[in-house]
Amino acid sequence: MGQVSEVVVPALGGPQGRRARPLSSAQALAIALALTALPAIFAVLRQVSCLQTGWGGRAPLWRECSSSLMTAFIDDHLTRGLAAYAQGEITIAQPPGSAALMSALGGLVPETAGLASQRWYLALWLVVALIALLVTVALVDLTVSEPRRDVLQAAVAPVLALGLLLGPDMVGVALATAGIWAWGRHRPALAGALLGAGVLTRTYPGLLAVVISLVVMVAPDGPTPQVRSQLRRLWLALIGTVTVGVGMMLASNPSGLLTAYQQWWSGPPGAGSFWMIPSMAGAPLDGRIAAVLSLLGVAMALSLGIAMVRGARVPVTVAQVALLVVAVVVITSKNLPVQSSLWLVPLVALAGVPWRDHLVWAAAEGAHYVALWYYLGGLEVPDKGLPAPWYTIFLLLRLAAIGRLAWRMWDRAMWPSLAD
Repeated sequence: MGQVSEVVVPALGGPQGRRARPLSSAQALAIALALTALPAIFAVLRQVSCLQTGWGGRAPLWRECSSSLMTAFIDDHLTRGLAAYAQGEITIAQPPGSAALMSALGGLVPETAGLASQRWYLALWLVVALIALLVTVALVDLTVSEPRRDVLQAAVAPVLALGLLLGPDMVGVALATAGIWAWGRHRPALAGALLGAGVLTRTYPGLLAVVISLVVMVAPDGPTPQVRSQLRRLWLALIGTVTVGVGMMLASNPSGLLTAYQQWWSGPPGAGSFWMIPSMAGAPLDGRIAAVLSLLGVAMALSLGIAMVRGARVPVTVAQVALLVVAVVVITSKNLPVQSSLWLVPLVALAGVPWRDHLVWAAAEGAHYVALWYYLGGLEVPDKGLPAPWYTIFLLLRLAAIGRLAWRMWDRAMWPSLAD
């Protein structure tokens, strides 16, 4: 924390001005943490219409404030709390860690009726999401093994304003970022435990553990015995954490353990997914086929990660390979709601993606965000909604923008002299 940032306060006083002292790294981090208030405020503003009238029914689609968090709170009766979830009395279509947290917060809502209880739940989630965001930003700044990191890209990423209050993803993002930080600090057991907790909350942190292994094992020089030992400790801690979490669920609510994964496997492709396009064209893809194609996308992403590590002309970082892998997984995913893009935020910041590319991605996300709600609303009222061909254009635009982030990492690794 004693390093000096290159951020400089503008010159003041006199015609010539004077150069102010550069900000220390602690001051720069404090500014970044303060700036997280901006996307949080915009995320709340996106929910104003529903704060006034509620999240029930189809109306939130037209008001662009529909939220899976609030839908689960209403439909799954989360005010019954964590005890009811642990005993299998309520079922939530989320990974077990997210479901447990959602039900625990639901149990904290005061016994009020209707809209008041919904507002309380959103407020509690805002606190949780903001804490997770602050943790993520701080850990991006502290991850010293990634020299090109840009903490502001994690603090004020425009996609935060879109997805922060739509689902529980920010908690998984914070755990995943903590895992990368712990690995960079040579704390493999802690990294494994954090990534394992992330897997219980959002599945994608498991990809980061695989990426770390790829960077270590596939690198041209190969791992030293010490690094091999650290990698074993990481995986033992990860597997141990997941085993404990799964064991607790099996003992209390075994049916709730697999609910989200069963729905993912058998259900139709979700909104935002590339595999949804055949459905819009009148030839819906079977849910299981889409799931297999999504798994093949994971295999392709990992293959590209291996090729990147082996073929890179300059050393690549964990964040750069992770951004490539996660982006490809996202593009080929069976379900790709708006909030899934939060997974990319810390990776974009750590990998040093140029701001122009970040903003291109953000613009595509914003356009898709608006188009999605009008398309879904139009399924019930076609005359007011967005036709499927137009929504397809915005969906492909979003996927292309995510793919561009992946290409930037590949380009930087393979042709470093031309990348920037």
